[in-house]
Amino acid sequence: MASRYDLRRTAVNENSMYDNVFKNRGINHVTQYRTGTLKYPTAKEIGNLTVVVHTWRRGDHYYKLANEYYGNPTYWWVIAHFNQKPLESDVAFGDLVRVPTPLETVLTYYGV
Repeated sequence: MASRYDLRRTAVNENSMYDNVFKNRGINHVTQYRTGTLKYPTAKEIGNLTVVVHTWRRGDHYYKLANEYYGNPTYWWVIAHFNQKPLESDVAFGDLVRVPTPLETVLTYYGV
């Protein structure tokens, strides 16, 4: 299954500001992922999906919904991005959260 880090550009951080961190870890630099950009599905693409509507309630988390609907909690970000609410604190009790399926199709729309 694809990862949101596939095809992601990386950068080497050798900034002297982190010299103490590097020294403590016995390294000279850190390789970091660049900030990626996900494409939001078009109306036509959304029409090809099955969207399950879930009412947000106490105890809900994106990772739990991803595990329930996709069988893998690491795809929590798919639900967050699809709802355009990147943080769980952006969702209030009683809000309707849309879970797009099938996962493989959604990932192709996101370019992952």
